[in-house]
Amino acid sequence: MTSTRSSFRTTARNNEETPCRKNFTKCTNTPNTLTTTEPGAGNLDHAILAVLVAIASLLGHRSHTEEGLLHTKAADQWAFYQAKNNRLHADEMFSLAFPL
Repeated sequence: MTSTRSSFRTTARNNEETPCRKNFTKCTNTPNTLTTTEPGAGNLDHAILAVLVAIASLLGHRSHTEEGLLHTKAADQWAFYQAKNNRLHADEMFSLAFPL
């Protein structure tokens, strides 16, 4: 495996140590060595992926919150209708029980 303090790299194919450059850019001393990339080469890809995941998460959270608000609004409207209907029936029963 690789070590950042050593100037040698062990290849995964034949477990032999080959001298490489200090920052492990590319080993060319033996034909069976695996090549490595520059340190930090994938950082931009990971940063872009992290931003996309964060945006998707934020939009999902917003839509979930909006859905909850719409549900609450619908429940409030139904409760208002029920209260209005109950008052109407109560007034009718009171006027039948006590005619003027």
